[in-house]
Amino acid sequence: MTEDQLDRPQLAIVISIYELIAGLLSLAAVLLAYAFLAMRPGLPHAHSSWWSTVATWLAIVLSFSAAFALWRMHRSAFFLFTAKFLLGLGLFIFGFYHPRHVPIGGVVGTNNPPQRTLPNKVNPPPHPRSLTLGNEPPRRPSPIDPSLIVKAARGVQIFFLLLGASFVLYTYLLLIKQKLPEIASQSPAPSPSPPRSSWPPPPQ
Repeated sequence: MTEDQLDRPQLAIVISIYELIAGLLSLAAVLLAYAFLAMRPGLPHAHSSWWSTVATWLAIVLSFSAAFALWRMHRSAFFLFTAKFLLGLGLFIFGFYHPRHVPIGGVVGTNNPPQRTLPNKVNPPPHPRSLTLGNEPPRRPSPIDPSLIVKAARGVQIFFLLLGASFVLYTYLLLIKQKLPEIASQSPAPSPSPPRSSWPPPPQ
């Protein structure tokens, strides 16, 4: 039984459709991010870098390739899912130590760059109306704690990492471990060696 003749389980169909939809959504997010940056090229708090662009497009290519390979029940699906999981794990570790440089759709969030000022430029005094008398009114706290957003984002990343690890394990059990006995059974048995002819022939 060849790879194309294997029965396709229902779970493999679900995973293939999921990877296809995930790749399409990631592609749409990247295109929308590029369109937003094209409309606002002077955005100070975001810029693209070569490694984030490569990682984003590589993840999209791996999603489509893994979905196609699993749909065809090829053994390469296991290696594609493994590569995608390792890529996500590397980005998660990098984002854990550098939280302000995490690639999101080909865009990397960083601190605001310092504004360039001329050496001989003198800043004008503030307008009298902008001056406040006495103590400034207390600022209202943000309704959403930024630390909660960071924790929620990391929780989502951990969930998708565990999901990717489960895909790697499933494809290994389905396409690698299950096929090893089939490949061994399909290997041709060594032909028996012909008996040696004796000379002269035995007497009749």
